[in-house]
Amino acid sequence: MTEVNYISNRHTCALKSLLLQILLVFGCITATQGSPDYLINDNSIVGDISGIGDQEAMTEYIENFLRYPNEAQEALNRACLYFPTIEKALLRRGMPLSLKFLPMIESSYRTRVSSRVGAKGLWQLMPGTARDMGLRIDHYVDERSDPAKSTEAGLNYLQFLYERYSDWSLALAAYNCGYGRVDRAIGKAGGSLDYRKVRQFLPQETKKYLPRFAGAQHLIENYAEWGLVRDPFDRDMQITGLVRIYKKITLQEIADATHLPLEMVEVLNPSIRKDHIPKTKEGMEVRMPKRVINMFSHYLATGEHIANPFRVKVSEHEIDVESNYFDVAKNLKVSPFDLMVWNNAVSSSDRLSASSPVRYYQIYDPDKVVEAVPPPARLIYHPFIPLPQRLDYRSELMKEVAKQEQIKAEMQAFALHSGG
Repeated sequence: MTEVNYISNRHTCALKSLLLQILLVFGCITATQGSPDYLINDNSIVGDISGIGDQEAMTEYIENFLRYPNEAQEALNRACLYFPTIEKALLRRGMPLSLKFLPMIESSYRTRVSSRVGAKGLWQLMPGTARDMGLRIDHYVDERSDPAKSTEAGLNYLQFLYERYSDWSLALAAYNCGYGRVDRAIGKAGGSLDYRKVRQFLPQETKKYLPRFAGAQHLIENYAEWGLVRDPFDRDMQITGLVRIYKKITLQEIADATHLPLEMVEVLNPSIRKDHIPKTKEGMEVRMPKRVINMFSHYLATGEHIANPFRVKVSEHEIDVESNYFDVAKNLKVSPFDLMVWNNAVSSSDRLSASSPVRYYQIYDPDKVVEAVPPPARLIYHPFIPLPQRLDYRSELMKEVAKQEQIKAEMQAFALHSGG
């Protein structure tokens, strides 16, 4: 992992210069010319963040984030791991794609982190809110730690807040401090839904929330400027699927049956609170690399351990014309959101230029790889020799019949002549 030096005075000056540029850009919504509707690049859903203290709050967040280089790098890596899940859910709902940056200020994309007030997971959901949004929390499972399920719940709640205020700045403020406090702040502002008027009546911590969100978005989109690199997790952590298990089984047993490290099984299934899965009638879904699912299904059915032939390989594809990630992914039969991570795309509106190599990963069986067949020897063509004309058997037969009739007639005439 790349080491990032502690921000010096020189870095701080550069930071403040960049922040001035950010403040001029944030709040705009643009679309790439000629791009499909689903490739809208909302630079930010945050409105005006040029109020008193906003610039200082953004600077403070970025400085604190970069103060610990290793943690900053790991947070970026986790973001790359969970972006495909979050972006897919946002796109399906038609929600702004920049909401994918919200877990950075909530949890730094850590699935099991808990706050002092009891919020947990990527989206830091409180138990009551999580249950209201359909998540399961009990002795065995806390689905607030499940990346996919908690994302659906978090977005459900954000959608509810946006429908309440019709303004993303107020929705994000309510996500931080609760809609009750935002409602009271709106009342003090004379019923106005203008965030700039409501802001002064919000809690001090909430006033910093939007600038921090803007700072998180800037950090992830411009990671290279701060000495960070995109170093995603093992591909087995990305190319995954679900298996429903009905019987009691330990996580160690799953690791042994799939030949995976126990740590990987645990990281892929952070919502499981125990070291085993209980026997249940409805079953429980367990996430694992796609390449081991057949092997594990065989183990569940027979109890037999077998070797897994499947591997993950990297390939490169060169496109002929400029295109977007969605069209290229469709041709390659991979997820467009995975493809974006694999090729360091910052946004779904990024374009792929003609002749540029596109990196993608596939599952394959090395035992069934077909060796390249050498091309056939070049054929040598001789001068054309016409075939003999096909005989007309019917015509020849008629000639033969006529000939026989003539002979017969001549013989009869000879006999009559001899008899006379």
